[in-house]
Order: sequence, then structure tokens, then C-alpha cells
Amino acid sequence: MLYNAVPTFDGLGSDEFRRRLRDWLIVQRLWGVASGTVTRPPDAAADATAQHRRTRREEQTQWTDSDETARALIYLKLGSNVIEIIHGRDSSKSFLDKLDSMFLNKIRHVHLH
Repeated sequence: MLYNAVPTFDGLGSDEFRRRLRDWLIVQRLWGVASGTVTRPPDAAADATAQHRRTRREEQTQWTDSDETARALIYLKLGSNVIEIIHGRDSSKSFLDKLDSMFLNKIRHVHLH
């Protein structure tokens, strides 16, 4: 149901696509990771307790799982002509940053003139 709420992005209508994608990722509880507001937890300090190191690894695994899910969901909503643009990116945030730099900034620049 919600999957269809976000159209496949082919390079046109990027403002609408970005808004819908954001809302969809919020519903999926993935926006924090994709937007970069939730970052990968750092490694535990060398002198941390075994429990703390284990907890930190679990947090890192959870973050990685969320990022991989967000990347997959974003990827599934991109047309083949846009997929090439994000090739080689390694996080959902880097997907969005690249899309923004290629599409949103150009549109905003045009609207300013």
C-alpha cells in the first residue's frame, strides 16, 4: 500500500518525489538513518566492559540493517536512468545527498532566477 505512494523517480518531479520518499521512510522508521540525523554508533572504547562492547556491536548491527533497508527501498524507487547516478554510493544518506546534488539543487537554482 505505502510502497505505491512513492512514484518511481526518473529525474522529473524531484521535489514531490523527495517529499513522498521522506514521508515513506519516516513511516518505515528509517528517515533518521537516511537523512544522517542518526549516525552509526562508534566502536566501543578499548577499555570498555565486555557487555558494553557487545551492546555497541548490537547497536551498530541495528544501524547497518536500517541503512541497508533504506538503501534498498530508495533503490527500488529509482528509474534505471537514475540508478546509474548513485552507483558506488555506500549509504542511504549518500544516495540522498547525490540525488539532491543532481536534481534538487538544479531545480531550486532555476526557481531563484
